[in-house]
Amino acid sequence: DLVRSRGLGDVYKRQIRDTKEIALKGELAGITITIRAIDADEWQEARARAIKINAKGEPTVDNMALSSSLMAIGCVNPNFRDPAVLGGVTVPTEFVKAKFKPGEIEFIANKIMQHSGYGEEAVDTAKK
Repeated sequence: DLVRSRGLGDVYKRQIRDTKEIALKGELAGITITIRAIDADEWQEARARAIKINAKGEPTVDNMALSSSLMAIGCVNPNFRDPAVLGGVTVPTEFVKAKFKPGEIEFIANKIMQHSGYGEEAVDTAKK
């Protein structure tokens, strides 16, 4: 299958709080992954990794770096921090960027953010 062809191999599920399975789309249609909500510290960690200094010396957020960090932190199965999943790659975000298309990374990162309380779904829940 496509997950194996991308070198993700067999991975083990971990028990982590507040998980949710999501179905992938496009070339990855039919495959589900398990995500979890991230906490405030993990959000800060991902955002700090994504801040770059532009040519004017001003800090900017690299959206792809932010999304790949969120994916590396928020995916439970496959767990992109597990050396068995990473193979010889030592940086989870580099693995994510090498194995997934930019749109796939954004899709999964957005699902993690929604599951973590960001977005319209969170506002609707708060109103109830």
